Amino acid sequence: MTVACPDCGALADLNAGCVLCGWRAVVVDGLINLITDRDLANPVLATYFRNYDRIAEDDLNAPILDLSYVRHQARNLARYAGNVKGKTIMDLGCGRGVLTRLLHDGGAKSIVAIDISSAYLRQLTDLPGVSPVIANAERLPFRDAFDVVVSTDVMEHVLNMGSFLVSVNQSLRQYGAAIIRVPYRESLVGYSQQAGCKYDFVHLRTFDRHTIKDALRGAGFEIERTWFDGFSLYSPRQAWISTARRESLYGRFQRWALSRVADPAEVTSWPWPLAGMFMTPKEIIVRARKVRAAL
Repeated sequence: MTVACPDCGALADLNAGCVLCGWRAVVVDGLINLITDRDLANPVLATYFRNYDRIAEDDLNAPILDLSYVRHQARNLARYAGNVKGKTIMDLGCGRGVLTRLLHDGGAKSIVAIDISSAYLRQLTDLPGVSPVIANAERLPFRDAFDVVVSTDVMEHVLNMGSFLVSVNQSLRQYGAAIIRVPYRESLVGYSQQAGCKYDFVHLRTFDRHTIKDALRGAGFEIERTWFDGFSLYSPRQAWISTARRESLYGRFQRWALSRVADPAEVTSWPWPLAGMFMTPKEIIVRARKVRAAL
């Protein structure tokens, strides 16, 4: 695969390295490491990387999110990605790899699974056709390499959102698809140190339908479709709890729904217009097409 050399910027081969400056990707325990020495020397980035190593280790020891909920959301996104058979895909911020495995099972030609945590990526070394890569999502070296980029719950975390968007754009072939999921109108108070958050970096921003579309349009994308996601029976729309009578009606609906699902997390797999009639969406998904270079 052709990449832009992280050291000198010349085109290089991911496996053979750069013929101009001699750079070669580091491979340890089956993981390709593309984090540059320059990034590691940056004290802010070094702290950021350590922060997410800690989050990944904590998550693998005791899941931060309900795994059933995670699997249902991954199925939603795989469905929105459409037919991936024979396509080259980057899963940017793959985490536990739930979506990576679904896309692999869907017949993708190849998948580059990107994360900054080696602990997450080690879960994927057994998949043929999947290349686990440690990389900074804001400084990806790929150029015109992928048909599809999927990114779930990453854009709210990055330090420089502009650099992230440029990286996604440069990684895609012309008219390639980006399917991105981000939090929808989320309160950030829960991530404050005063509220007891134990991590230095967590969610740094949230989005609504306009801000996510504007961000992608400004980075060379044309919006194709949006969906809402992240529904829970325990997060009703405000209108359903605005009066005692409506709250009673919602309680009846909630009990009816719980009696018909094997797992409460299943409701986030309902068609979103139906789920959205009763519950508040926590996330928004956008599918966009690269129509021009970001820079």
